[in-house]
Amino acid sequence: MPILPPPFPMLDIIFAELARLQLPTNLQCDHICYRVATQARYEELKLQLAAEGELKSEAIIYGRPIATFKLFAPYVYNGRQIEALELPAPKPGTDYKEGWEHAEFVTGQPLERFMAQHPQVVFDTRAANKQLNPEVAVRITPQYQAKFHPTSLLEVIKVEKAMGL
Repeated sequence: MPILPPPFPMLDIIFAELARLQLPTNLQCDHICYRVATQARYEELKLQLAAEGELKSEAIIYGRPIATFKLFAPYVYNGRQIEALELPAPKPGTDYKEGWEHAEFVTGQPLERFMAQHPQVVFDTRAANKQLNPEVAVRITPQYQAKFHPTSLLEVIKVEKAMGL
């Protein structure tokens, strides 16, 4: 029995909104994110998820650890395989409800070009200047986001490891 609830209801909502916004729905969805409310729950799920995937990275990002797993059996959604799962610990002082939070997509091009191709969309660009794999986001619902970045998360992790980061 899977450890996490199925992500498909979140993905249905995200893909419907991407289509409504006239954003591409054929981009690689390289990973999805499951949030937890407490550090203790993060530690518990991190241990449990080792049965469903290989821990590829655990890094401190924005002051809290984020674990990334390459799933042994990718999620399959409408013919596409989603091979990675991101599990962030909650940011200190931030209240999170446990559940699915976002899906991330690989643009395969610079974000400036991607955003220019979609002037009808208001992107959140707060993470657009990250040194490795910058990203932009679109709020889908109060609970869900779609994020876009040039390179898949698992490829970025390989680069980071090669650079000794």
